[in-house]
Amino acid sequence: MTRAIPSTFIDIDDACGQFEALIERALNGETIVLSRAGIPLVRLEPCAARPDDSSLAPAHPAG
Repeated sequence: MTRAIPSTFIDIDDACGQFEALIERALNGETIVLSRAGIPLVRLEPCAARPDDSSLAPAHPAG
């Protein structure tokens, strides 16, 4: 039997300013679906492995 992954549907207007927290929730195993008027626009799914912080650094630092 496959374990169900919890999903949370959030209106994209309500998600403004929460993107870091929503990404963290996806990294912790939750599927986040951002929608507008009930139409799914973006799906953040749990990842198989959490990237280390160095992989998140920009390839070419500004400056």
